[in-house]
Amino acid sequence: MTADRLQALERALASEQPLPADVRDWLREGVIRHLRGEPLERALEVHAPGNGADPAWRTIARRRRDAWLRLAAGEVDGSTKWARAVALESQVLRYLEATAKRWRDLDEPPGDAPAVKRYIHKAARTGEKLPESRWGLMRILQ
Repeated sequence: MTADRLQALERALASEQPLPADVRDWLREGVIRHLRGEPLERALEVHAPGNGADPAWRTIARRRRDAWLRLAAGEVDGSTKWARAVALESQVLRYLEATAKRWRDLDEPPGDAPAVKRYIHKAARTGEKLPESRWGLMRILQ
C-alpha cells in the first residue's frame, strides 16, 4: 500500500536511515515513470485510484488521528473499550465546544494541558475530522 511506503519513507528520512528496499524500489520506479511524462502523483500512486479509495495522504492523516485518539482513550476512566469510548466522546465534544477555537493556531497544545486534551488536539491537527460519537470512537478503539 502506498500509504505504508510513504510512512516508511518519512520515518527513514526523519531518522536518517537507509530506505527499506521496497520503498527504494517504489520511489525509483515512480521517479522513472515521472521522468517519462506521468504526473508525479500518478507515478508514485499517491492519488485516489478512482475506485472509491482514499488518497494516500488521507489514509496517513486518518491513521495519525486514530493513533492520537487511542492515546487519549488511555487517559480517560473506563474498564472496557466501550466505557472509554463513552468517556472520550465527552472529552472530544468538550474540546470542540470550548477549546478547539482557542487552540486552532497552536501546533502544540499548552504544556500544562491535561494529556487527554493534548492528544485530542494532536488528533485534530491531523486534518481529519474528529469523531463526535461514541460509536465512531469505538470503531477506532477496536
